[in-house]
Amino acid sequence: MAIVHHSKPMVTVTPLNSFGAYALLLMNHREFNRRHFEHHAADIDRHSQLIKVGQRMVVVGLVDTSMHMAVISEEAQLRKRLGFLMEADRFYRSLDSMTRFFKWLRCKLK
Repeated sequence: MAIVHHSKPMVTVTPLNSFGAYALLLMNHREFNRRHFEHHAADIDRHSQLIKVGQRMVVVGLVDTSMHMAVISEEAQLRKRLGFLMEADRFYRSLDSMTRFFKWLRCKLK
């Protein structure tokens, strides 16, 4: 039996390929953790709403009012209770837009 050595790699690894593979793995990671997001979906949505309400209150000048403090307090309690899910949800939302871009780019390059 003869051993055949290839002079060049079978697959060329570029930064774009590596980043695309990384994004694909992250997208699948979200699928694996779906049950945690589904279980806490109402709380995650509530947290997102509270952030938007708090931002609107700042814009209209309701900072340091009792209503603003109540919104901030509830948002902080949810963030403390849900922990990593809040950051992961925000990250996955950003990742979705990036994944759509890479799918579009891949279709254009074919």
